[in-house]
This record gives sequence, structure tokens and C-alpha cells, in this order.
Amino acid sequence: MSGIFRTHSLNSTSHSTPQKRYSFGAFCTSPSTLKDVTMEHSYGVGFPCVSLQGHGTTSPPVQGRSVREFEEQMASLRKENFNLKLRLYFLEESVPGYHQANAEGHDSLMKQLIETKVEIEILRKELEQKQELLKEAAQAMNHMEDIQKETESKGQAFIEELKQKIQFLEMERDLDKTQQSGFMNDLLGHSEISENVNTLQKIRELEGMVTQSESKIMAMQTQNNKFEELLAKRDETIKEYEEKVKELAFQNAELLEMMENKEKDMANIELNLKSLRLCNADLKEDNSNLIEALKSTQDNFHKEFSNMKVCEKRMREQQDALSQMQSTISLKTANTARLLERIQDYEKMVTKMNFERNLAKR
Repeated sequence: MSGIFRTHSLNSTSHSTPQKRYSFGAFCTSPSTLKDVTMEHSYGVGFPCVSLQGHGTTSPPVQGRSVREFEEQMASLRKENFNLKLRLYFLEESVPGYHQANAEGHDSLMKQLIETKVEIEILRKELEQKQELLKEAAQAMNHMEDIQKETESKGQAFIEELKQKIQFLEMERDLDKTQQSGFMNDLLGHSEISENVNTLQKIRELEGMVTQSESKIMAMQTQNNKFEELLAKRDETIKEYEEKVKELAFQNAELLEMMENKEKDMANIELNLKSLRLCNADLKEDNSNLIEALKSTQDNFHKEFSNMKVCEKRMREQQDALSQMQSTISLKTANTARLLERIQDYEKMVTKMNFERNLAKR
């Protein structure tokens, strides 16, 4: 109950509740009311008033109201003060957005807001990374296209060159075959030089040249197959990059949608936070009004309590004065009784003396 016993003062606002005034007739310090209090009423003590009309007789004691009324009024003030503090405490504990509810709700909203901002920042970083990957993929695709074009142009030129070489070699082979067949016919026609070693050597050389040409053609075909495999791999790589680009574009769209949703959620959270702040401000204003009313009640209570102390002081002074008067009256009554006894003694003596004088005259 930390909020009950706060005694700090708050500035009064234009919406503050009017200060409640309590009137206590017994605590009023005007001369007329003080006369009524001091003269008409006693304070729980009855003093016998001595009458001089008869010897030893006293009037009945004057019974008035006691100090219990003041104690009851003080008790009621204390009770009302405690009730106000209790109402203020329960108001602070029950209103939404105040003390624990306010702290927990505000903390949860702030935590959710921070988590949302962190998620948005992470999504933005992921989006930037995906965009960088898209840029790199686009650059790689452009580079691959350039390489493909260059490779196609070089391959086409090389293929054309190979085709020309193959045609030239085929032409040379056909020419060699025709020359060889003609030469063989000439050799068959001239049996006398059939055993010429130089002719056989030339034939072998021509066969070797044909074999070399065929091996060159096979190597060129193998190289052409390798170029075709490279082109096929390049096409597959391009397709893979296209699939990756599509996937990254889809992920980019999803990230943008998630960012929009998170921004909407954050806007809703900020609106709720704003409404909670407004509600908290209204509750603080009501709380300040209640505290101001409580302070006013406490001030009135302190004023009336000080007035009661003044009245009690005057009461004690009057009781002291009455006690002194009572003691003075008692003393005068005793003196009067002694004087009456002496007067009676003197009267007896005078009567006796008169009686004796009358006897003497006779």
C-alpha cells in the first residue's frame, strides 16, 4: 500500500474537485460561540455551586456534555481520511494501465515493438542480401552470355576453320589416292621397275600423311565434341541461374509482404500505445485530483485539530479558574461558618451577661 500514505502536494488543475469543507461548531473560535461553549456547557466535570442562603447547603451539580463529541468527530475524520486513502489505493490498483497493469502492459508493448523492429531490420538485411545476390546473379548471367557469345563466335570460327581444313585434307587425300592409283597403274604397266625401293617409300610416306590427316580430323572432332559439351553445360548453368533468380524474386516478394505486415502491426501497436498513454494521463489527472482533495481534507483536519487544542487549552484554563473559585468559596464558607459560631457564642455571652445583670438589679 505504497500509494496510500503519500503526503506530497500536487498543483491544482482546472479540473480538480472542489475542496470539501467540514464545519465543526464546537471548534469555532468566534466570541459568541466561545461564550456558548464556556458558559452554557460544562466539560464532563460537575462543580458544586455553594449557596449563601442556607448554612451547609449546596445546589445540585450542573451536568453538561463531555469531550466525547470532539473525540467522535476526530474519529470520524480519521475514518474518513483512511477511507479516502483506501479508495485511492484501490483506484490505483484497479485501473488498467496503472502501477502493475500499466508497467506490465507498457513493458509487453514496448518489448513487442522492439521485437517487431528487430524482425523488420533482419528482414531488411535479408532483403538487401537477396538483392545483392540478384545483382550478382544478373552480372553472372550477363558475363555468361558474353562468354557464351564469345565462345560461340570462337567455336564457330574454329569449326569453320576445321571444316575448311577437313575439306582441304579430304581433297588432298582424294588427290593422293588418285595420284597413288595412277602411279600404281603405271607401276603395274611397267613391271621392270616394280621393285623400285623409292616408289615404295613414297607410297609409305603418302600412307603416313593420310594417317596423320585422319588423326587430325579425329582430334578436331573430339575438340568439337568438347565445345558442344561446354555449350550444353553453359545452357544448364544459365537455366540454374534463371531458376535461382525466380526463387530469389519470389523470396523478395514474400519479404516485402512480411515487411508490410510488420509495419502495419507496428502502426497498430503504436496506436494502442498512444491510447494507453492518453488513458494513463487521464488516470494521473484523476489521481492528482483525488490527492488534492485528500490534502484539502487533511489540511481541514489539521486546522480543526489545532482549533480543538486551543479549545482544550481554554477549557483547562476555565477549569483551573473554576477550581480556584471553588476553593475560594469553600474558604469563605468556612470563614463564614466560624464567624457565625463566634457570633452565636457572643450572643450567648451577651444573653448570659444580661441575665446576670438583671438578677443583680433585683
